[in-house]
Amino acid sequence: MDKVVIFADHTIGFNITEYLLKNQIDFQIVGVFTNKTEKSWWPSLKDLENKFNIDVLLFDHISSYTFIKKYQPDYLLLLSWKHIINQNTLNIVKKATLNLHYSLLPKNRGVYPINWALYSGEKETGVTYHIVDNNIDSGQIVAQSKIEIKIYDDSKSLLEKLDSLALNLFKKIWINRSEWKHSTNQIEANSSYNSREKFEKSNCIDLNMEGTFYEFINILRSKSFGEYSHAYFYDEETNKKIKIKISLTIEDDTI
Repeated sequence: MDKVVIFADHTIGFNITEYLLKNQIDFQIVGVFTNKTEKSWWPSLKDLENKFNIDVLLFDHISSYTFIKKYQPDYLLLLSWKHIINQNTLNIVKKATLNLHYSLLPKNRGVYPINWALYSGEKETGVTYHIVDNNIDSGQIVAQSKIEIKIYDDSKSLLEKLDSLALNLFKKIWINRSEWKHSTNQIEANSSYNSREKFEKSNCIDLNMEGTFYEFINILRSKSFGEYSHAYFYDEETNKKIKIKISLTIEDDTI
């Protein structure tokens, strides 16, 4: 029976963890780690503790390494995971460490891939499950699924669509996990990478920038997460930061 450890965050991390805990037939979840145990805009994995009689632990590198060394899992699952896992930890995992990334790798490696897809005006994006290696989002691809980006999507609506896509795809690949060893290499010539610093710098809108209104809408919707927005500019007279957000709705013009 395969032993599994999960590092999970956000709604998709909760949903996949719950799915696995409900369906432990030929595998056993021996541990769950998360970044945040209190409830946020996504459900807390702590809610699964009593329901499934499993400890949900707050992640740090030392305790998670000690845990994995103790239990020697066959699989480590990284679900919407922000931290880079060190090689010493990865070396303990017997069969594979699988990561979920919200882009069609090798495009948009790194952080905020959903936002960058919108920012760049891409017409489609998707989810990728890949084997973790010693570089960022560069490991062999297990499976991908794509989705069309609508002009009215912002980062929140697109995330919700990708959450659903990711859960459905995971269910398909998990039952065939013995085949992950036949994964496909990424094509490095098609790769792109985005850093946190690059994203934070792009949040400040240059009021003198040139471009089309379409490009400006793409920038604003990439920075909008429902009612929240990362975008801002500075008022030249007061030097105060002015937040910008955009609301995109489909108007029903039927009579």
